[in-house]
Amino acid sequence: MTENSTQEAKAVEAVLHDMLAAAGNGDVEGVRRCVSEDLLLYKVGREKGIGALLDAVRSFPDVGDYYCPHLSDMVTRVDGDLATITYRNRSELRFKDGTTKEPIWLESAILQRSDRWRIVFHHSTFIAED
Repeated sequence: MTENSTQEAKAVEAVLHDMLAAAGNGDVEGVRRCVSEDLLLYKVGREKGIGALLDAVRSFPDVGDYYCPHLSDMVTRVDGDLATITYRNRSELRFKDGTTKEPIWLESAILQRSDRWRIVFHHSTFIAED
């Protein structure tokens, strides 16, 4: 990987990290800056868009008070103005009722560069526990 492609991969990954951090803080505008207006979101077998994502982010502070994603096995590819990221997301979630969860998801994102990198597609599905 060349230095330029390494820098591009880091820029792409930064958008994903920024989106997840903003989501965990209930920062709707922070998430909006990271995604395209025509975002396509596949979440656990359901097709959703930017409205559903922003609604979930908006409501998180009402039900949860801690979200910390731990990303691993990340593979990032940049090809011109398109990029893909695949990774595992083991998250820590704490809810205001005192319950906690540690779900593990397989996730992927496609980003497109226009004025800056933005997520245009995001896919997330639970890892089945056998």
